[in-house]
Amino acid sequence: MGQHDLTTALSQSKLCTSVCAVCGWVGSWSRVLSEAVQQLVREHGVLVVVASGNSELDSCTIVPANVPEALTVAASNLDGKFGPQPRGGREPTYRWANTGACVDIFAPGVEIFGACG
Repeated sequence: MGQHDLTTALSQSKLCTSVCAVCGWVGSWSRVLSEAVQQLVREHGVLVVVASGNSELDSCTIVPANVPEALTVAASNLDGKFGPQPRGGREPTYRWANTGACVDIFAPGVEIFGACG
């Protein structure tokens, strides 16, 4: 799925789309995905929420987490088990969560129960 697919889906939707969650596409580089996220935000006013990824990397090296227009979310862990912290603190970050300057917010990411098909 690329830029055209995302923007076409939104423009043909009969519903007013204001939020788009992009959780499945995490990679090292994709100009098409970066531009699609930027277009959704700038031209359609859509809040695009993306996962930072779970590779214990700097989120600024991951697409679409490094797109400034996106709201990048990293996983937190509130079960008392703390991941390594570069600043020496004890923050409830999921051990493998991608972190860094491109993360905008943390949200629960460990032992989350959800509906399953």
